[in-house]
Amino acid sequence: MNNIILFATYWNEIEWIKPSLEQILKIDPVEIIICDGNFDPKVENRSTDGTREIIEQFVKENSHRARMISAVRTKPITRGIDFFFNAGRKDESIKPSRLSYALRSQFRINEYRVNQALTFAKMMNMSNMWEKDRWVMSYDSDQFYSDELIDFFNITNIQTDYDLITADEWTFPYDFENYTDGYELRKWNNMPHKIKDNMAVYPTRHFMIESMFAHKNYQDNFKRIDGGIYYHYKFRNDEARLEAGYKLGDRKPPEDSRYSNLKRFEQEHPEVIKRFING
Repeated sequence: MNNIILFATYWNEIEWIKPSLEQILKIDPVEIIICDGNFDPKVENRSTDGTREIIEQFVKENSHRARMISAVRTKPITRGIDFFFNAGRKDESIKPSRLSYALRSQFRINEYRVNQALTFAKMMNMSNMWEKDRWVMSYDSDQFYSDELIDFFNITNIQTDYDLITADEWTFPYDFENYTDGYELRKWNNMPHKIKDNMAVYPTRHFMIESMFAHKNYQDNFKRIDGGIYYHYKFRNDEARLEAGYKLGDRKPPEDSRYSNLKRFEQEHPEVIKRFING
């Protein structure tokens, strides 16, 4: 078991849910909190394609460490206040530095983004395993880690000076055969972060460290170690579901230029994906 708390979010992910949950078991975190729902208030706050029922069975089978919640939905008139009071841990004092982002959350940041951040903050507060120097990671349904990278997560079980595991994303826009390594440059995205005092979650779901009068991005202020590669499969057989995802909040489909210079994939996909491909 790895010394990681894992926060996953799903919404109508029937194509990816089974290998995604299988990968969670391979990561083997000490605690799993899963959100099934949607951050956009115009959409029903649950999966309707069978995803939710599969998660419920998964939680039942792993009840010693897994729970499921629905997404946080804020009201337009109180969104900034909700962020101010709920973005961090309840057992730590609220820092005045959060006020600037609370104002942005009220007037400038799309509610989808704020609700997403507050959902992760809720999971952070729900955690029974949260403690300094344990690790925490967010988790997406279509992001899969190389087998070597998952093995590297064992570093969370030893004393180390490193605080953040990073990796390069290889993005597959159309199929399993072609990828780009230039789509996503945030090497810390959905990767393990060592828990610090005064952590909060800011829109969209960035871990931040707050002091009395300032907040700072986690990834820019702590020691990183590279763990390898992860794969982001951004295609679906269900085109309607693909399009629906880009209609949520202020999301937009990626520009075609981000998928330029595709490379032929000549390595091995993760074991969970190979089983998925082979049916």
